[in-house]
Amino acid sequence: MTGGLSATPSARKFYAEAIHALGDLLANHEDQLRVSDKSLAAYLLIHTAETAIHAMMRDDPEKLKDGTLERELTDMTIRYLAKDTPICQKT
Repeated sequence: MTGGLSATPSARKFYAEAIHALGDLLANHEDQLRVSDKSLAAYLLIHTAETAIHAMMRDDPEKLKDGTLERELTDMTIRYLAKDTPICQKT
């Protein structure tokens, strides 16, 4: 990402730590995951979620309030990560 908070040194440090922690968490569940590069998966998940949330704040903030974006990001994440992907139920 360019500009914004992610361009500051403290934000870069925060993202690096978050990506590392998520990568470690994913590695602890390796037998359940279909992704091979846990660090890259962590990077993609964090930056995809951040980008989607920021865009939704700008374009359609109601979907943040009603849980639509949360459900869709959860569904996308599970389908990306899980070996045996369950079909996420929409409520």
